[in-house]
Amino acid sequence: NMIRNYLNNCVLALLFSIYSQGECELEAMSSALGNIQLDKRVNRYLASNFHEHFSLQKLENHLHLNGSYICRKYKAQTGKRLTQELASIRIRMACSALLSTQNPVSAIAASVGYTSLQHFYHQFKKIVKTTPSDYRAQHKHLGVSSR
Repeated sequence: NMIRNYLNNCVLALLFSIYSQGECELEAMSSALGNIQLDKRVNRYLASNFHEHFSLQKLENHLHLNGSYICRKYKAQTGKRLTQELASIRIRMACSALLSTQNPVSAIAASVGYTSLQHFYHQFKKIVKTTPSDYRAQHKHLGVSSR
């Protein structure tokens, strides 16, 4: 943790020095600082856009970084691939919807970004270790609404 703080301070000092000399713009400085915590930026993007079709190109455009770099850096920082994190977010949201609504599983799958019901079931079972219907039945005591 001390090393991380030291490196962050070094990067800040270097960027401030470069910026003070007028050799880069504020956006470039912000982007360089953002690379230090790329995982947090990616997670925010995924959490905000989980319900949409995922495209590495969209993420590249959002972060103004190369897709291969994003994937490599994210894996190094988190130990997970982007698709693993996206699936985890989607399934967490599906679990919430299963308990808070009586919507059909197919509607919930679509609402969290899955276009294939079969793929949704596969991912759900892989992550939660049960089917969506069984999950709902096992947790109904948590209070499914009648919406």
